[in-house]
Amino acid sequence: MTRKSTLVVSVLFIIFLVFFLSREISPKQFNKNDLDSNISLDQPIWKVNQTDSMVSYNISANRAFQNRTDKKFILKKVIIEELLDSQVNSSIKSDNALMDLDLKNLILSEKVHLNLSLDGKELDLFTNEVIFDLMQKEINSNQKIKLKMHLFDLESEGFLIKNSEHKNKEIFLTKAVFSQIEREETVYGKADLIIHKFPSDVLILKGSAEVKFNSSTLIGDEIQFNYKTKTIIKSKNSKFIKS
Repeated sequence: MTRKSTLVVSVLFIIFLVFFLSREISPKQFNKNDLDSNISLDQPIWKVNQTDSMVSYNISANRAFQNRTDKKFILKKVIIEELLDSQVNSSIKSDNALMDLDLKNLILSEKVHLNLSLDGKELDLFTNEVIFDLMQKEINSNQKIKLKMHLFDLESEGFLIKNSEHKNKEIFLTKAVFSQIEREETVYGKADLIIHKFPSDVLILKGSAEVKFNSSTLIGDEIQFNYKTKTIIKSKNSKFIKS
């Protein structure tokens, strides 16, 4: 490696330390990039620790490219793991990502797969683009998404996870529709906003809320629905309509 390349890598590493307080980068190999990038990294790993948080992150990629003129990395085949007490409780995978050191975020794109695993429950979310804000600890997207769990499927026009480092993940899903298709009974629901406090068994439907059973439909301003027991917990300004 040339002295110039070593200097560039050292400067980038120092910047990463300044922005994220505690940081380690472990690339297996540094290469000159023939394109517009200054350097390329083979199989790099970033370890992100913050002094005010119990959560840490591992960010890995098959390859990374750093532009000459800014503090951005272009990543290929990316995996972000969130660790709490050394246990992985969520991960995000994508084909591509842009990691911005100034904005302290990652934009993940192409075949994005978010997985949550808590208290024996699994949640999988699929979309085309996700923004992960490491400083605000938020994950969001305005793209159409598909969410899958053991007991229901859901589609929406976007989502937001606030304070993503918390063990219980509060997921906000806009213009969302869910379904439970089983032999005994089929249940559908929709609302302007559906809130799921994963890993709880409750969905909170707000705004033009509707839950449809085989023989009746409940409509209201807000409906709290237990998808495990298929029961209405409570509702606001609601009424049943016979099918």
